[in-house]
Amino acid sequence: MKTIKGYNTANIFLVCLLFNSLISCRHAVERPWQLRANPFKVMDVNAKRDQQSALRQDVIFHTDTILSAFIEYWPKGNENNTMHSDTSLGGTTHRIVLTHLLPETEYEYRIVLNNGRQYSETQKLSFISTFIPVWLDSYYTAKEKTLNVDGKIFIYQRRSPGVLVLLDHQGQIEWYTVLNNFVKSACYTPAGTFLAILSDPGFKTAYGNHILEINYKGDTLAHFKTGTHFFDKVFHHEALLDSKGNIVTLTVENIKADLTSVGGLKVDSVMCDGIQIFSKQGKKIWEWTVMDVENPLKDKNILKYKADWLHANSLCYDSDSNFLISFYNTSQIWKINSKTGERLWIFGENGDFPLSPEASFSGQHTIHIDRKGNLMMFDNGVKTKKSRALSFKLDEQHKTAEMIINAPLPDSLYSEKMGSAYLLDDKTILQTSTNKDYILVTDLKGKILKSIKMGGLTYRAQFIPTK
Repeated sequence: MKTIKGYNTANIFLVCLLFNSLISCRHAVERPWQLRANPFKVMDVNAKRDQQSALRQDVIFHTDTILSAFIEYWPKGNENNTMHSDTSLGGTTHRIVLTHLLPETEYEYRIVLNNGRQYSETQKLSFISTFIPVWLDSYYTAKEKTLNVDGKIFIYQRRSPGVLVLLDHQGQIEWYTVLNNFVKSACYTPAGTFLAILSDPGFKTAYGNHILEINYKGDTLAHFKTGTHFFDKVFHHEALLDSKGNIVTLTVENIKADLTSVGGLKVDSVMCDGIQIFSKQGKKIWEWTVMDVENPLKDKNILKYKADWLHANSLCYDSDSNFLISFYNTSQIWKINSKTGERLWIFGENGDFPLSPEASFSGQHTIHIDRKGNLMMFDNGVKTKKSRALSFKLDEQHKTAEMIINAPLPDSLYSEKMGSAYLLDDKTILQTSTNKDYILVTDLKGKILKSIKMGGLTYRAQFIPTK
């Protein structure tokens, strides 16, 4: 076993891992090592602004021997508010990312180094964080006591360059990152990462050719691109993580079809949606398309919609781990067996569950299973020109649907496309009127309790409850 100055490297690594778990908090911790009489040598320290966020700072440095290191940092004059970085384990070249910074603030910091038995720290160093870009401030301006929720809210602006923003429980910007591509859709994952569909120039609406997963520090965890390896289709509208950490996404492709029987061409094409699952390494695990369960020739409107046949716009897992997929053009939600690809039922227009006129929805977006176990959605209301939050308790055996929540927005906030609705708690809902550039807190009847005017198109405002 390789040793460093008489110390077993495996033991050093285990000690460092243990300490890394200890320093994740924001307060001072007791050193588990003996203070070294002669400090370890640190060279070429460079505190460099993260180009994607004013709330992060990269600190790069070298050591003359293999060491582990972390950084303690605090706003100047407020050392009682010391924060700690992650640990850079066992190397001579170190890059450490400082997070949770305030913009335009002077910080002091010191580097703490250890070899598993001894430690030393540098003298105090300093840097000044930069400003939040004007264009981000015009998109979302955090005001004092904008919100007071038991969780966080994730938003993103659909533009190029795009921006992902995480708001804390009071509506203050806790984290953001700028992405150089056009952001089409994005989510905050259960793993605490950020997953986005991006596009190069030339892709319409929510269609893209990149899937990117990054962490809180801005590091890339996965990056897929259409046209490389197994990625033969365009991604769109939805990307999420499954329980095993695989990436699940909606896809679209043009499939050749003979449409002469319905007045089309013999060599024609139909734009078809699908689902693909990839490992983080890019290996295709599972694939499904609407053509597996539906024949486009049975659709009387196929010639009208062949360029965008069903227009899937949302995907989620049901509580039994099967898929729910939402279609805008047909105002339907399908349940798909996530192993066999069999369609289990249709909910919505001409579906398997009878719905009263009041409960009927059209052009719905952002379907998901809410904290009560019900199927929740943002009903765009393209047929009624009235948007609202809806939730249903479904009895799949008897094919009945009980409408639990019906929270309509005022006519002035009608959103023909996009939008979202999430339960904040037992009494309030977070709704997004995308086309009117508003994020809203309403009660369960739709009464507006708080409204936030956005400075750009926000597809969804995702609520992440405190666990």
